[in-house]
Amino acid sequence: MEVIDEAPGLWHFLKHHGQYFLSARCDYSYATYSFAVRLTREEALNYRREGPSVIDELAKSIHYSTPGLANRQSRFDKRKLRAEYQTMIAEAIAVWNSDEKRARKLKRARVDAPVQESEWPIELTTAPAPEQLVELETPFSVADAQYPVISQKSGTLRVEYVDWQEICVVIVFHDCEAFRWQGLVALQQDEHDDRCYQIQNSHWLDQHVRAKLIVEEDAFTHFRFNFNENGSLEVIAQSYTVDFKLSEHQN
Repeated sequence: MEVIDEAPGLWHFLKHHGQYFLSARCDYSYATYSFAVRLTREEALNYRREGPSVIDELAKSIHYSTPGLANRQSRFDKRKLRAEYQTMIAEAIAVWNSDEKRARKLKRARVDAPVQESEWPIELTTAPAPEQLVELETPFSVADAQYPVISQKSGTLRVEYVDWQEICVVIVFHDCEAFRWQGLVALQQDEHDDRCYQIQNSHWLDQHVRAKLIVEEDAFTHFRFNFNENGSLEVIAQSYTVDFKLSEHQN
């Protein structure tokens, strides 16, 4: 599985054993997630004839139909890939995001017609700077923690879990612009699955800035908290606070 093209923050286009795959970004309420499909024979032929515009249109259709949600129906639900393909795609995207040769592969210049701010964002014609993970020193631990309970209300995201010492940890993200939970995570080089990070040069944060969802870019941070095999939580917020309390077992 190999990424062959991307629209930063919107989609990744991949190829594997002669077949094409598309992983597109979806938004629902405050949550952001990715949904991947295998191109049909007709879609692949259209791509070969017409080029990347076909991928843009398919990504839009996936994005606006929000597939994979229990409370919504999408025509793409039945095209959900098996777990092994989702893992391969996540790993390929992680390699692509950390690989400097991406800049050499993105030579293709695209000319798109002007769009309104409310329409699909225009792809950048130059590769963005690589993302960098900076490990955070925190007074709490996410290692070997129980599955977190996540709730959101009025721009505040609350994350509550019991850590390996049976202590209940409550993390509150303030002015939360977006968050996403991923069960399948492909770690970047030198990234640990039980640590907390700040992502610098964040492509996800940049996408929100370009879409004018965030005005003061410097006021927001892209956080990533890895909960071992449970999954990974990513949040765009201005700050967070933490509190501790006895778990029900300790009471």
